[in-house]
Amino acid sequence: MNHQSLKNQLLRYLHNELQADEITHLFQELEQLTASEIAELIDEESVRSIFLADHLQVHRKEAVKADLLQRMAQEQTDSSPLLSRSRFKWSWIAAAAVLIAASFSGYLWYTQDKSEGRGVEQMALQQDISLNEQPPEVRFADGRVLALDTNKQYSQEAITFSMNADGLVNYHGSDKQHHEELLFSSPKGRISQIELSDGTRVWLNSGSSIRFSPFFAGNQRDVKLDGEAYFEVSKNPKKPFIVHSSLSKVKVLGTAFNVSSYASTIHKITLLHGSIALETKAKSMILKPETQAEVNANGSFAVSAANMDEVMAWKNGDFVFNEIDLNGLMAQLKKWYDIEEVIVEGKSTDRFTGSLTRSKQLSQLLKALEVISNCKFSIVERRVYVKVI
Repeated sequence: MNHQSLKNQLLRYLHNELQADEITHLFQELEQLTASEIAELIDEESVRSIFLADHLQVHRKEAVKADLLQRMAQEQTDSSPLLSRSRFKWSWIAAAAVLIAASFSGYLWYTQDKSEGRGVEQMALQQDISLNEQPPEVRFADGRVLALDTNKQYSQEAITFSMNADGLVNYHGSDKQHHEELLFSSPKGRISQIELSDGTRVWLNSGSSIRFSPFFAGNQRDVKLDGEAYFEVSKNPKKPFIVHSSLSKVKVLGTAFNVSSYASTIHKITLLHGSIALETKAKSMILKPETQAEVNANGSFAVSAANMDEVMAWKNGDFVFNEIDLNGLMAQLKKWYDIEEVIVEGKSTDRFTGSLTRSKQLSQLLKALEVISNCKFSIVERRVYVKVI
């Protein structure tokens, strides 16, 4: 099957226009493609980039088999020559049709504890929550606040701040003995970057902040984190870099790592490369690259292999879900969008797996979730109401 024919058949599949034997043939053809060929196929304007090629390459064999079995079983009980999407459980490629309409890049599917499909009637989301356009801020010890705009300079207390077109904040000053701490904050719905005086770069997730002395006048470089941040630390063996959170202390000489320290959640410290010493009130340990420590409130922690795609998704502008339940999914959305409260009516046993690019409007994402899950969503002011059917 040539490229154009394959694309046409894929489009027909996404519109649910193929019969069972045609679906079998299509998936046999897809199985012969490389990841790059799949990426080229699904990146075309008519198809949209609705699933990431690397993920498709990993998951497609299992997903194709499960989808075919479901469709074949349905074909035996349905008198119609075409298969109805409302009669079988959504899989990765069926859900893609919904995501095309919502103009997402990524893929998402969910699993149910019960085997029967329970079609969902979509509701209109009359209100929306859009990402705000607030800039990152610097707060001084006396309470003064600087809101940083692109390509502008601001001077306070002999320190000059600027933010370039890529959103990177820099600062410099003449008083290298400045000891008063600064608070750098990232607003909801934005990833903010700052380069510290030692050359260390910090990416802050939505709603996160760091507190630090601007020129690290002491014998170590201390940073206090609230929320989540990714660090690329400039090497200086004589002056270790230390990240403090409410549950742990991470000491490094020069490396790249991610710290998630949101209040009321388990703290997660993930090492990408290099070496870090993790210390809590209960114990300490040297972490190896691509491992993650999960720290509990009592200071105990467990170390395991890290899912790097999931850990770094926020920095890359994505949501990545791995067998996450509804409450966990909504908690992630709440971090990014300025959601005041999530109210869930009913109990869901569904699990969500997949990747979605963050959209500017929350309603786009919720509409896609309505179709592939058993939930209805509504937005009232800055509250999200979820009804589990």
